[in-house]
Amino acid sequence: MTPRAAWRTESWSANSEKLQKTSVRVQLAMKIRTPRLQKTPRGLGQIAFYAAHYLDHRSSVGENLQYLVCDVQARPLACVLFGAAAWQCAARDRYLGWESRMRTQNLQFIANNTRFLILPWVRVSNLASHILGRIAQRVSGDWQAKYGHPLYLLETFVQADRFVGTAYQAANWVPVGQTKGRTRQDQPDGTWYQSSIKEIYLRPLQRGFRQRLQCPIPQPH
Repeated sequence: MTPRAAWRTESWSANSEKLQKTSVRVQLAMKIRTPRLQKTPRGLGQIAFYAAHYLDHRSSVGENLQYLVCDVQARPLACVLFGAAAWQCAARDRYLGWESRMRTQNLQFIANNTRFLILPWVRVSNLASHILGRIAQRVSGDWQAKYGHPLYLLETFVQADRFVGTAYQAANWVPVGQTKGRTRQDQPDGTWYQSSIKEIYLRPLQRGFRQRLQCPIPQPH
């Protein structure tokens, strides 16, 4: 049995009976942790993404923040990962009124929700949208604490042939268009790789986010 299959089997047998009985009250009392900041096991989220997320996940590079969502008895419910924003995204850039210089200066104030996993045995109505809403209230402050600057906007890409984005819509994320099926692996010589079309969702975190994201960053004298 592969490590991925073993993790799924053991976790299901150990947790599914308990967590399937979890009630909606978990939504009102759950705890959202940032593993690195609070010294809780970051590896649990990595293992969960690898074992149960359809896109897999090995490691994160650059600025990133991972959340582990637990119920009041400290049983894991979900894992959420944010990382660097996409360098180019035409629909997002139009929505923000960005030209290339604005994007270069202000891309650091956007984070991409690269992974969102509710563990397979968890059955709680509206849990996904509630988690997204709760994290939106705190992610900028957590990012500030870790990297020294806030966030003004979140983005995510929902694979259109697999999901309809209901949880993001319920959590006030705004659909702004679709990707063109390009990837980060496109080459300078024009070589590009086809990928699935994805719906683009954005979540403003502050009033006046457009103005903040259009302002030049003050340069030190």
